[in-house]
Amino acid sequence: MAIMPRRRPADYLDSLIARAAVLSRAEAWGWSLGLFVPLAFADWATGRQCSLNGFYILPICLAAWALGTRRGLFVGALYAVVTLTFNGFGDGFSIAATHVPSGIAAWNAFMRIFWVAVVVMLVAGFRRSYDLQRHRARTDDLTGALTRQAFDDHLARMIGASARRNASLLLVYSDLDGFKGVNDAHGHAAGDEVLVAFAEAAGTALRSRDVLARMGGDEFVMLLGVEPGDDGYGAAERLHRQVGAAMAKLAYPVTASMGAVIVRRPQAGDAPAFMERADELMFEVKKAGRNALRIALVDRVGGPAWREAA
Repeated sequence: MAIMPRRRPADYLDSLIARAAVLSRAEAWGWSLGLFVPLAFADWATGRQCSLNGFYILPICLAAWALGTRRGLFVGALYAVVTLTFNGFGDGFSIAATHVPSGIAAWNAFMRIFWVAVVVMLVAGFRRSYDLQRHRARTDDLTGALTRQAFDDHLARMIGASARRNASLLLVYSDLDGFKGVNDAHGHAAGDEVLVAFAEAAGTALRSRDVLARMGGDEFVMLLGVEPGDDGYGAAERLHRQVGAAMAKLAYPVTASMGAVIVRRPQAGDAPAFMERADELMFEVKKAGRNALRIALVDRVGGPAWREAA
């Protein structure tokens, strides 16, 4: 029996950071205020003798991480106002300490605001660095398309969304015909030019919510949501036509062979089978003469089974 590796505390922290990074704005506000409000109530209820200042770091950091610098500073300002109001302008550990000269009170208030601003700036800066590294890890440096791992994540999410809406997806697997010959005859710089041209053409043909990914080498995958009332065939044909027209403008004789699968009523776990079928269709095109599109309609039957519709 396989033994699952034990998760370290750092693994839980990484998971928590990743989950906070994908919160919607409404969810982030809900969690930030949901932590802040009961904490402020507890601060008021415990009185000036008991300091809860350290706990406020949680909603402040969450707001800075998930909502950005300005909103993090807003939550931090709320913290300063609430704690100064409830605990006074002293050190917060005794009633006597709250009766301080105005100069000291102003200094204490300034220091409280200052450390909040520093924390918010640091957390927001870490978030920008996190997003940059995450983008680099999930994006192909040359073409700007998604990596395979990032595409797998998008595919799983879009299959789930389509299943809930009883909608369809269009999955297109593409391979560049003649790409190896360009690399051999003109060098890798020319090959890179071809890859970039294909990615730009495909990106122009796709909508903002559609997905383009580079699987490796000269193979790309495109994932499109199919609008209600649309059978998906027209979108696949239009994509191949537009990409083909753009590739024809290159100085090199490169075309695109595409295999497309229209997935009706997709279910979780179907992704590998759909990818495999689209790949097979693409190879059928290459064997039959290249520079063409072959489309299959895949329909759900039940359970893990699926069939190719006539």
